[in-house]
Amino acid sequence: MRKNTNNLAGADSFEPIRLTSDFVFKYVFGSETSTNILRSFLTAVQTDAGLPAVAEVEIRNPFTPAESYDAKTSVVDVRARDVNGTIYTVEVQALPEAAFRERALYYWAQAYAGQLGKGQDYEQLSPVVGVNVVDFKIFPDSQPVHTTFHLTAGGGGADCERAESLVLTSHLAIHFLELPKLRGDATPTGGLPHISTTLQRWLYYMRGRGEVDAMEDNVLLQILKEDPDIEDAEERYRQFVADEELREKYQDRIKAERDRRSQIIYAERQGEERGLEQGAARKQNEIAGRMKAKGMSNDEIAELTGLSVEEIDTITG
Repeated sequence: MRKNTNNLAGADSFEPIRLTSDFVFKYVFGSETSTNILRSFLTAVQTDAGLPAVAEVEIRNPFTPAESYDAKTSVVDVRARDVNGTIYTVEVQALPEAAFRERALYYWAQAYAGQLGKGQDYEQLSPVVGVNVVDFKIFPDSQPVHTTFHLTAGGGGADCERAESLVLTSHLAIHFLELPKLRGDATPTGGLPHISTTLQRWLYYMRGRGEVDAMEDNVLLQILKEDPDIEDAEERYRQFVADEELREKYQDRIKAERDRRSQIIYAERQGEERGLEQGAARKQNEIAGRMKAKGMSNDEIAELTGLSVEEIDTITG
């Protein structure tokens, strides 16, 4: 029997545990008992893009509580294969990353190239589908929540339209799911967001689960009531929240991520400051050079610019 969704573990936590944390996401979608949950989500992604639904999946790197997840972990992703041989890689990313598109392609390429062992033939390669759930915007607002990329031909002139319909291979599909864009689906009258497809329900749940007031969201409660697969995911989420050891590891990972982010911000600020200092020094040297060209003495230039006579000596007028 499922628990009452209005009385969820972790609802009174001081800091919410977010499903968009890769550590939590892998527990919910990448555990050995999560195959039906993962299949349901992947099917929603595929069918939303007009691609075949996903048959039963096998999770190839199941979550293990003994693993240590910190900010230095390469990727806490979910990898699966369906009965047709298609490989799926699923990653969630909460913090913005400038080169995330390149990173997504790199991980797809790793999964594709990693299929063949020594002496195996290229015909043994299976399609790889990359699914990237991100809590930041990658593409312009004019693009939808869900964007899918394939390998298609470009063209020019009279053959342009015909060339663009040509697919090099069906072995590549990379999905990007931008959660912040789901917030733009409000009705014109300012009412509750309109969530009509299975994928929209999954994304609404992923985005909202972990918010302090999640269980006051009537849309989220309705989704949990009507979709048994998402309700199963909620059960997994509550199991995570109820596990003290997992909560501690989650907090350690969040702290490591914050520390890493702080280091990046500090380095960026230091770089900006150095850039400003270098820019000011160049400007000062340019002024000194113009003064020199007008015949002013080094002592006069030093008095007006604050540069030393030795520094002025190295400047050509």
